[in-house]
Amino acid sequence: MPRHARRDQAPARGLPRAAAAAARLIDRRAFVAGLTASLVAPPASARAAIPRVGVLTDQVKLAAIFVQGLRDADWEVSEEVIVERRGGAPGADRWRAAARELVARRVSALVAGDHAAARAAREATDAIPIVAIDFEGDAIGSGFVRSLARPGGNVTGFFCDFGDAMSELTKALRAAVPKARQLLALTDGEATEIQARTLRETARALDLAVDTVALGAAGPEALVDRVAAARVALVVLASPRLESEASRLAKRAIRRKMASAGAFIRYAHAGGLLARGPSLGPCAARRPRRRHRRRAPAALRARHQPQDGGRPRAGAAVRPHVGLPAHRPLTRGGGAARRGAQCAVPAAANSNSASTP
Repeated sequence: MPRHARRDQAPARGLPRAAAAAARLIDRRAFVAGLTASLVAPPASARAAIPRVGVLTDQVKLAAIFVQGLRDADWEVSEEVIVERRGGAPGADRWRAAARELVARRVSALVAGDHAAARAAREATDAIPIVAIDFEGDAIGSGFVRSLARPGGNVTGFFCDFGDAMSELTKALRAAVPKARQLLALTDGEATEIQARTLRETARALDLAVDTVALGAAGPEALVDRVAAARVALVVLASPRLESEASRLAKRAIRRKMASAGAFIRYAHAGGLLARGPSLGPCAARRPRRRHRRRAPAALRARHQPQDGGRPRAGAAVRPHVGLPAHRPLTRGGGAARRGAQCAVPAAANSNSASTP
């Protein structure tokens, strides 16, 4: 065959190769898109399946923070990882069906946004890793882990040291309102049982009495109006429902000239007198890390939010900061009180401190 004929036919031999490469690219994109709406199955080829992460939370904002945390950790959402959020259904077992559904979809990991969701996830599986953001219950007391250093199960995440948090909260409230002799804790059923018990124990050491009142169905404004005449300091404990009502509670307490504090940092942002507790958003953003993607469940440790806003530390206590709204200075004896001296507010702002502009 003439040499020029072979040169003319050379591109023809390359065409099937290019077409095959293009077809593989198209097939890969179709495969990624198909995984978004189908169960994860082992691939026929050596190509790895895209992992799925199930998120159990009613808070759309929390899920969005988690997704942004994945992106910040260099994950391509919907290409390298798929996130599926499920909300809770009405009723006592509101998370059970959602947790079972995500387990049936063979997710690679579960993220639980509160105590009830974490418990439902733990009941649904003992094999899939669970990341809990639980500032309502105790990791050991709830049976999620045997110890912080050696949890021995499939649960990791953030949990709150209520002894430390409630002690600092009562001290700060006592310093802010020296005449207060009684605290009224606003509760939300089982979600706040441990907090209420710990608050009583720590307040007793400061010679403060503690009563409790449930939020109920009457609404936050009606509740604050009912208890305002009692001349007590209100303590809003931490739960997803109470946090969602933070703004209404804080504004009503201000209107009724009632001292109020929160066990979650957002309460100070909403206008409350002060707050002592964790910051939920940074915890959700901090969880996604590539180095954990292939760790076995038994190797995961229960981690706690550090005081300095740095990396989580295993086996350490949560030490969130007191938060004070900047537009409401504390006073004592007619003079302005020094916040740093009385309420241990850190000089440098971080993810755990609250400061309302």
